[in-house]
Amino acid sequence: MAAMTLAEARARVLEHLDDPNNRRWSSAQVDSALRAGLSSCLHDYNTNGGSRFVAEQSVTTSATTG
Repeated sequence: MAAMTLAEARARVLEHLDDPNNRRWSSAQVDSALRAGLSSCLHDYNTNGGSRFVAEQSVTTSATTG
């Protein structure tokens, strides 16, 4: 699977995500959920002996740089 930019991930989530009240989530809410999901996956991978990543690092991105 090819790497995905933040903008591509956000677009994919917004395309498929509707809540029961038909209210769309804001980009900030989607970005926060994507960030939390990525953090959790990387933490679990490292905790369970994953060998491709040797350290976790906090980074910031913008909508234009992904």
